Amino acid sequence: EAERIAAEQAEAAQRVAEQQAAFAAEQQLVDQAKEDADGLLDESFVDYSLLPISSWYEALYDYDPDESSPNGDEASEELGFSSGDVLAVRGDMDADGFFYGENVEGKGGFVPSNYLQQISEETAQARWKQLKDTELVATGSVLPPTDIQLVSFAHGQATISYNLPATAVLVDHYLVNVNGELATEVVDPTCTSAEVDVPFPPGTPFDITVVSVGEDGQQSSPSEPCSWSVPAVEDDEADADADGDGDGDGEVDTFSEQDLYSGAPLQCVAQYDYDPATMSPNDDADVELPLLAGDLITVFGEVGEDGFYAAENSEGRRGLVPSNFVAPIEAAELDAGYEGEYQNFEVPDEDGEDEPQIPSETFPVGTLVHALYDYSPEELSPNDDANEELPFRANDVMRITEQIDEDGFYVCQHLTTLRTGFVPSNFVAAVPPEEQAAVASATSTSDDAKSTKKKKGLFSRFR
Repeated sequence: EAERIAAEQAEAAQRVAEQQAAFAAEQQLVDQAKEDADGLLDESFVDYSLLPISSWYEALYDYDPDESSPNGDEASEELGFSSGDVLAVRGDMDADGFFYGENVEGKGGFVPSNYLQQISEETAQARWKQLKDTELVATGSVLPPTDIQLVSFAHGQATISYNLPATAVLVDHYLVNVNGELATEVVDPTCTSAEVDVPFPPGTPFDITVVSVGEDGQQSSPSEPCSWSVPAVEDDEADADADGDGDGDGEVDTFSEQDLYSGAPLQCVAQYDYDPATMSPNDDADVELPLLAGDLITVFGEVGEDGFYAAENSEGRRGLVPSNFVAPIEAAELDAGYEGEYQNFEVPDEDGEDEPQIPSETFPVGTLVHALYDYSPEELSPNDDANEELPFRANDVMRITEQIDEDGFYVCQHLTTLRTGFVPSNFVAAVPPEEQAAVASATSTSDDAKSTKKKKGLFSRFR
């Protein structure tokens, strides 16, 4: 019995020893696996290209890893650069004083921090854009203009502005499209504005885009569109209220002038052309007042239920005008400039007895002048080449861009239409200095007036 017990104890001890040996071997495998896992977590295994950009740096000196790296065989993981290069840094600096950086081409690698100085993100992005633009020019790519804006719309003509593309040095001219159709061509590749003279029916949406055309005929893609529309005359109840008076009876009510024009007067400026005969929603359009963009009018009282004001133009003619075609201006800003000294001028009579003379007082370039009378070159000009003269209406505001010539003509830019041309000096007077800012703010202005060359004969009379 004692021998049996001893044998069992020896067998049990053997099993324990085997289990301990197996556990030790398993623990060794676990420890090795942990060591391997710790090795995988070493910085050299981190994919830095997936980390977010943490800062921006500019290179102070040239750096060639093959020549300057202290890391021997690991220099292949470093990024070379030149003085002035801009680098995007991802993550933090390591224990050896190296960042992980990327250049403008997207190539990445480790870079020594003592070769760099930190700069702002705004500065870095601007530098990168400049480098990319230079590369685009080198590759011959033609880009479209940017930031297309509507500057003004008057007399059926839209004026737009835009920023030159980054590859402007490659551009020969620009094509301006309206709703995908060619509207005009800008032949000067440095020009940043264009006049678009195509039909713009009220209420119709328009997309204006600009395309760059290279010297080799290569065209860019269209720019981002400038989207807008001329407002339509409000006619929410046209079917039930064909007369436009808001009462739904379809008939024009009769009001006395005292009723219509008894309200408080308010000076306004017309923002768009308005032709009652073709644009009015009402059957009795003859009671409405036609407008040209830039006209100064006086409206009376509140806008009616039909959306129309009772108004009077500068010639004293009265009628109804759509409220969404006019904008109020402070009367004090304009009244003084349209009265007083301007009443001292006489309109030349039709029989020529009062021939206009070149004024003794002339105005310098840059002066704002105010039209004293209507002027149509086709009807009034004494010159054969009247197409180079500027038409205008009484009270229009212009800026002198060239000094008066021997024939008594200035070159002026119309502040509403933005057109430039010759203007007879005896048809204008200077806007008083204290009122120039107010008058200019009521019109669309531009600094891009261009000189017009013309040889004219002396004017002797205006019919």
